[in-house]
Amino acid sequence: MEPILEVSGLTRRFFARNQDSFAAVDQVSFRLFPGEKLGIVGESGCGKSTLAKLLCRLIDPTGGTIRLCGKDITKSRGKDLTGIYRNIQMVFQDPAASLNERATVDYIVSEGLYNFHLYKNEADRVQKVEKMINEVGLLPEHLTRYPHEFSGGQRQR
Repeated sequence: MEPILEVSGLTRRFFARNQDSFAAVDQVSFRLFPGEKLGIVGESGCGKSTLAKLLCRLIDPTGGTIRLCGKDITKSRGKDLTGIYRNIQMVFQDPAASLNERATVDYIVSEGLYNFHLYKNEADRVQKVEKMINEVGLLPEHLTRYPHEFSGGQRQR
């Protein structure tokens, strides 16, 4: 079985004026296979967010490789990233700052479907959205609510 995500020797160094560089992520390697889940934990400032940004290709690595579904995405840029974002997503630490408070949960969850045209018709979109929220422990009646009506944990989900 081929890994969904394979990271090998991933490194990100930052350079500051009048100082030596420092590694926020240093030689990280792992494989994630279908059906597996991976949690990254550690102290504040240890590089968790930098690693997530690297995996989503929001910042460039200074070393190592990232393979997603067998494709090397380490140097992917621009339109090459379009397909990547169908397979990987970041959950931000502060959900209140990343959610549109004026949009319903239905619209927020549907946004990726709209952007990438991933539904056949309205009924298909509704079915996909209901399936997604069910998978994270929310109910269909939550779709008409706004982010401020949820707890912090519900917002992250």
